[in-house]
Amino acid sequence: MKVQISKELKDIIPIFLSESKKTLKALEEALEKNDYETMKQLTHKLKGSSGSYGFYEWNVKIKSLEGKIKEKENIDIIKKEFYDISDYYNKIQIEYI
Repeated sequence: MKVQISKELKDIIPIFLSESKKTLKALEEALEKNDYETMKQLTHKLKGSSGSYGFYEWNVKIKSLEGKIKEKENIDIIKKEFYDISDYYNKIQIEYI
């Protein structure tokens, strides 16, 4: 997934991506435990940072997941959406403009 990001953020995007990877791992662990409170906190963190750094399409997906977690939807639906978000993260290609 190609994402266009301002050149001014070039030095901090690798840090953001590294932190996002850790957050995704922690979210996966919370999913396995059906820990909705932790899932809610972690998706909120991802939602805020992804939007702030210009990852708008990913941000929309995370917002959707956060809504499903807040509504305590079926864990299988939440897991499917999580893996979609995780897959998106793994396919991110950054173009600095």
